[in-house]
Amino acid sequence: SRGLGDVYKRQTWDTTLEALNLSKNLVTDASAEKIADVLDANSTLRELYLHWNQLSGRGGSLIFGSLISNRSLKVLDISWNALGHSPECTSVVCDLLTKNTSLVHLDMSNTNFSFTESRAISKAIEPNRTCYGFHFSGNYGFVDHKGFLIVPDDAEKNLGDSLIKRRIRGVEAIGDLKGPTPLDLPLKDSCWVCDGWQEVTVGWRTGRSGLLRPNLTFLHFDHEGFTPIWIPQPTEGNWTVTRMVPPGTRRLFFTLDGESLIAADIAAETNHELIEDIRIGDDYLTVELPRMNVLQVKPTHHTLDEDYDPHFTCRPRDPDRIWIPPRIEKKILPWDFRISVFREYVKDDEDLLTRCFEADWSNSRILNLPSMKRPEDADEVKAYLRSVYPCLKDAYRNYSAISIAGDIFSIGSNVFSELANSCGIIDSKTFALRDLDFHFIATNAGPSDNNPRNPKNALVRHKFLEIFVRIAEDKFLKRKVVGTIIEAVRKLFEEHLMPVMQKYEQTSWRIDRYWTEECDIVYKVYYQVLQGVYKKYSGAKTKPGHKKFMALEELYRLCNDAGIIDDVFVDRDVNMCFNSAMMTQVDELNSDRIFQMSFVEFLEALARIAEDWSPAAVGTEVDPSLLFPSPFCRTFHSKSAEINHFT
Repeated sequence: SRGLGDVYKRQTWDTTLEALNLSKNLVTDASAEKIADVLDANSTLRELYLHWNQLSGRGGSLIFGSLISNRSLKVLDISWNALGHSPECTSVVCDLLTKNTSLVHLDMSNTNFSFTESRAISKAIEPNRTCYGFHFSGNYGFVDHKGFLIVPDDAEKNLGDSLIKRRIRGVEAIGDLKGPTPLDLPLKDSCWVCDGWQEVTVGWRTGRSGLLRPNLTFLHFDHEGFTPIWIPQPTEGNWTVTRMVPPGTRRLFFTLDGESLIAADIAAETNHELIEDIRIGDDYLTVELPRMNVLQVKPTHHTLDEDYDPHFTCRPRDPDRIWIPPRIEKKILPWDFRISVFREYVKDDEDLLTRCFEADWSNSRILNLPSMKRPEDADEVKAYLRSVYPCLKDAYRNYSAISIAGDIFSIGSNVFSELANSCGIIDSKTFALRDLDFHFIATNAGPSDNNPRNPKNALVRHKFLEIFVRIAEDKFLKRKVVGTIIEAVRKLFEEHLMPVMQKYEQTSWRIDRYWTEECDIVYKVYYQVLQGVYKKYSGAKTKPGHKKFMALEELYRLCNDAGIIDDVFVDRDVNMCFNSAMMTQVDELNSDRIFQMSFVEFLEALARIAEDWSPAAVGTEVDPSLLFPSPFCRTFHSKSAEINHFT
């Protein structure tokens, strides 16, 4: 307007005016040209207030551009103007913050700068050491305790202070109207000038603060979120640091050589706060001190003097020195099962196998057989069966997965007949198929307990142990091939069963092929993916409040979804991989644990599936063309891209 034009004309040549307040005057971009002219020509104006006007990025560019070379203006309030979303204005602001060394107090709050523009301004102000008070609330990010503009990746506009926004008044302190800030968080959008911050020197003085003469010293202030301040070099035995701190009761403590302490020569008060996740180097500390040092800091009404010079030596945005932990040459430890992904798998040790055998022996009816009337015969047979039990148990795992009875792993008559034939038990002279069927029925006969885990027409683990004693008694003892039951049992196992059953022994496979450093590395690379897969394909049968497990049908579903079940790899193979991967359980009759696959068991099942699915036999060259075309490889690699969906 004409009135403002007259004002601008007078101020261009006025050598006495030091402060000009044009806030809430509908100042537009057209007027900004005249303001820029004033700033170019006038050398006495110290403070300019343009709060709540109608300036846009164009007008802001003119005003900020004129200030780049201006050496007289010290205070500028240009808040509540729509300066943002203007690449030109952002560029000029960045230029100003980089080159101008005269502005000591700048308010750019609520100026509509975008996230990208705020990031650019944050980078531009970082090397500025002369702007002691900087306001940017209402835009993206916040100003921290050292004056840095922090714009995190997930920053959002903070409009919480808009209704109680303080108007800056030159370099006067105007108090803190923002309310209390939690002491375990660093202060945000604080201003050294407006809040009346003071400069203090604090440190650890050997002999006065305590007897300890530390090698590594950190100071922790509440208003900085207790982040460690490294005090690198002692002066005459005193580790001190000079810092700007806000007024009020400031709490602090020290960390000396990894131990959190308070200084004896600084006042202290009772502390009930647990301070967590304090990072020093690669370590995270949790501090629980019964008492904490305190400083009573009085506010200063003028942080800067009448010439706009500071009363202190600290400079804003002066980065702290960073402590770098000394390089420690790490020793490469030999690979060990105890540090692998397999470590939670319970191995078949002698104690576990003995408890399993005793459970099966007591559940069987071996002692009821005619040949077991003498205790010494029973003891000899029991001792021998215990010696071959590991092999017997592993063979049962394999054969019980071939044709399961419903959901129960067990051995039906057809599968058992195939086993007997392959072992050469059935012949035309001493033992016919009808004899085998008789003993199969006899082993399953007896009072029914209606236990679903013990099918009436199939062999479970303890029956698998019993039936071979029955066969040995009939085939060799009753027909007078041998003279004692122990000879009959030993002959059956050594001449017929062991040559076939030994190939199903599992411990060697785990030690030689699976529990290896190479497999461990592969699983650790894909660990997060595998956890996501397990989470997605488990829990369907888990009761509320119980730990999730994977059931057999869920492993079927995973294999179907992966496209690996076909004419070669069939459901029976999935059964075997599932059953063979399960840890040995003592009680299979009264617990469902044998049907509940944990994560570490799932890892073994996956390894077994991979080995069965392998396009080449173990120990042979693999044709590269066979690898990625396989549905399993394609699907498994695609799963890694779906990790967010799984988790």
